[in-house]
Order: sequence, then C-alpha cells, then structure tokens
Amino acid sequence: MKKIVIALGGNALQEAGKPATAQAQLEVVEKTSEYIADIIEAGYNVVLAHGNGPQVGRIVIQNEYASSQTPAMPFDVCGAMSQGMIGYHMQQGLSKVLRKRGGDHRRRLAQGLREPKARQGKVAQLLLRRNLQHRRHAR
Repeated sequence: MKKIVIALGGNALQEAGKPATAQAQLEVVEKTSEYIADIIEAGYNVVLAHGNGPQVGRIVIQNEYASSQTPAMPFDVCGAMSQGMIGYHMQQGLSKVLRKRGGDHRRRLAQGLREPKARQGKVAQLLLRRNLQHRRHAR
C-alpha cells in the first residue's frame, strides 16, 4: 500500500470570513476529511500533519488577557495546547466521515506514532535524555 503525507497549514483549518472558533475549525476539518477519506478509500496509507500558527497565536492572546486571573502558560505549552486541539479535531472529523461511509475508522486512526512494546520504554528514556541535554545546553 502506498503512503501519502498530507500537510495542512494552520490557515487551511479556518475559513475566511468565519469566526475563529473551535466549532468553525471542526467544520472546516470535517469538509477536508471528505477529501482525505477519498484518498484513503483509493488505497493509500495517509499520514496527516498540520500547522498551528493562527491557533497558537489565539491561545497566547487568551493567556495574556487572563493573566490577571491565572498565570499565563509559556509559548511552548500554548503550542502543545494548539497541536492537541488540532489533532483532536482532525481525528474527530475523519472518524465522523469514515463512520458515515461505513468504514472501520478504529483501525485506521491513531494519534501519534507508536513503537513496539519492547522498545517503548527505551525510546521514552532516550527522548527524555535528549530533552534534558538540550535544556542543559540552552542555559
């Protein structure tokens, strides 16, 4: 089975002239998911990637405005929040379309990449070590 990577920029996840709400983004993702489902049904393994520029910007602004009530989150945390939201919307939208078409969406969708169980612990330790080394060098 051939593999195809589809990258959606953060701006592609919102429709011009519509409010930048979570619901509006989900509606755009659901429309886009119709095309992605066509590609899947054509026999491709699909890897989805996404940007998050406008979304992370709005989260940062929300954090700044609310900082008198609760501490603002740092930019990297806001980035993770936007990535989680977008990934969640992409999974929800594509699941809805595949379910509607009668496809087995559970087999086809996964959030993130997974390592075989035997390697999961070693990979997590390696990533943790790299992250700590990077932080030490950044100081």
